[in-house]
Amino acid sequence: MKRLVVLLSLVFLLPAVAHADGCPASTCGTADSSEALPGSNLFAVRPNGPRGSLIAYDTATGARRFALPQGRLSADGRTFFSWAFAKSGTTIARYDTAHGRFVSATRVPGRAIVASVSARGDWVALNVLGGRKVTQFAILNTRRGLVTKRITLHGGYEAEALSPDGHLLFLIHWKRNGYDLRTYDFARGKLRPTTLAEPDEKMSGSAATAIASRDGHWLLTLYVKGDGGSFVHALDLRTGIAHCVDLPWRARQFAGPATAALTVSPDGRRLYLANPQLGRVAVVDLRALRMVRNVHFAPVVGEAGAPLWPTAAVAPAGRMLGFAAGHSVWLYDTAYGVVRGPSAAGPDGGALVTGLGFTSDGRRLTALRLDERRVAFDAATGRRVSTVRSPAEIFAVRAGGLGPLVGYDAGSSGPRFLLPDGRVSADGSRYFASIPRSPGSTAIESYSPATGRLLRVHHLAGRWNLGAVSASGATIAVARHARGQSTVKVLDAATGRVRNSRTLRGVYTLDAVTDAGDKLFLIQHYRQGHYAVRALSFRTGRLWTATLREKGNEEQPVMTGQAAGQLASTDGNWLLTLYLDTKKRSAFVHALNLRAAYAVCIDLPSRGTHSLGFATTRSRSRRTAASTRRTARWACSPTSTSNASPFPTRPTSRARVRPLGGRRARSPVTDGCSTSRAARACGGTTPRST
Repeated sequence: MKRLVVLLSLVFLLPAVAHADGCPASTCGTADSSEALPGSNLFAVRPNGPRGSLIAYDTATGARRFALPQGRLSADGRTFFSWAFAKSGTTIARYDTAHGRFVSATRVPGRAIVASVSARGDWVALNVLGGRKVTQFAILNTRRGLVTKRITLHGGYEAEALSPDGHLLFLIHWKRNGYDLRTYDFARGKLRPTTLAEPDEKMSGSAATAIASRDGHWLLTLYVKGDGGSFVHALDLRTGIAHCVDLPWRARQFAGPATAALTVSPDGRRLYLANPQLGRVAVVDLRALRMVRNVHFAPVVGEAGAPLWPTAAVAPAGRMLGFAAGHSVWLYDTAYGVVRGPSAAGPDGGALVTGLGFTSDGRRLTALRLDERRVAFDAATGRRVSTVRSPAEIFAVRAGGLGPLVGYDAGSSGPRFLLPDGRVSADGSRYFASIPRSPGSTAIESYSPATGRLLRVHHLAGRWNLGAVSASGATIAVARHARGQSTVKVLDAATGRVRNSRTLRGVYTLDAVTDAGDKLFLIQHYRQGHYAVRALSFRTGRLWTATLREKGNEEQPVMTGQAAGQLASTDGNWLLTLYLDTKKRSAFVHALNLRAAYAVCIDLPSRGTHSLGFATTRSRSRRTAASTRRTARWACSPTSTSNASPFPTRPTSRARVRPLGGRRARSPVTDGCSTSRAARACGGTTPRST
């Protein structure tokens, strides 16, 4: 008898296990969402759900600031992670959402996707693909860039959330007749069912949508039962215990609890659920884990084209809650529990509302419409203040880096303007093109890359080729070739005045020019298809070969390979060129400092049997300089394996190479980007005939 009493006591002490049918939020909850990005005046719109792309808009102007690819956003809204597959692994990229800047990248073996992110972005759960009848997960420490934990589970699993310290991974275990929730404890190395705070609790229904609190404490999921009822499943990510909060919502004709928008107050203490189709706003106290308010208002009736999933946003101070569905916007006063609205998003009803965001002072609510218009509402009264068209975002395309520049509207993806073959400044503010005019003159045209508008035209006597544009577009350099000589001129882009001019013996093409116009970088072409990088100072009149600096030593930059792409830093510090050696299957970056006139070569880990790809992104010159200082080995030869410079000061195999149109070269640079066509592709103008 005593043994039976003990067994019954143990039964009552065992924690309840979380079971469910239907589908989880990761599958059913694919709603559009918008949320504020901390540390900025931006709010993010997720048009394809929590795993899709992220588009950031300015809350004051409604202008689109940046867009990020598919990925996951951390709960605090400060970090975004995306993934990209490669032949030898997967690259996990990290972005700062305050400015949309790329922060770092980590390469992991195999194919993996970002399944979940911890609240502050310190840990990332990767779902490693390719397993048969098993599911593999890897935990990435984003601060160190290392995979610290791996697990392999039999059956089908999906990551739902990750604890703030990365020790608990919350999983969805798929079964034939539904699913249940599991938790993997990395500290103990055990997989256990997710426990419920209330005994004998069974989750029955489908998950509609979910949201995580910014502090990483809660994962809040709205469930809809089969009988039309609903509840909030509150999972404590710190302890791993789940709680259920019932809602007094019932489905009615053509509307149900699933059509609700979820948002959490800035202090993380309250959960707001707004459902325009039911005409309800519910408030859940996350400390007491119970519903404290259920406000009624007139539901949406007969609004054709209204989306099933509304969107919501809360003011930075937490006083006002804004939510929208279809063409209408509502405002909820969190202090007095009053709903104001609906207000039409435009005088004629307007297009569908796709996103909401409050200004930093909380006085204005910005609503983005599908027709790219921005509607501003007074947050206190709900009155529509203004309706303006958001500034169009333009991106430019140049096939292969050459030819005309085509500007496209980022919203409609339609072409907006077409500019002739030319060059753009590194900061993207100006675009220049040289157009032959008759009789025997050249027009230097300046355009705005943002609008395609012609700004000014300067005329030069003779035929000239545009070769280089300074970083800010303040100066431009032109060149022409005749009778074995090259004449170069540096012009003031605003006035067209010639600042400096020089005639050089041999064939030169232009590579870069400084903003001050006192220094010019050129390519000197030799016979047999080789060339050298030269620097010309107009102040001293000196023409010299840019040296390679390696740990304080200066060596001649003898390079092998073919220039495959080029990019300049926006502040004019660096000109970065990727060189490829297809025979040796290797690559390096030639970093030319345009201010100090020295070159640094950075080896890339590209040796192997796989083909090489190349993509360039703009970054601040400060970051570029820091990365070059941290590199342990400088070498312009991809085959180098020692720290010492492998280059002789005078190459013996090509000592007899002569420059085109003149004297013998002292120190030629062997490079595959040497023909007239390749020289043009690498940034110089194409020489005519020699």
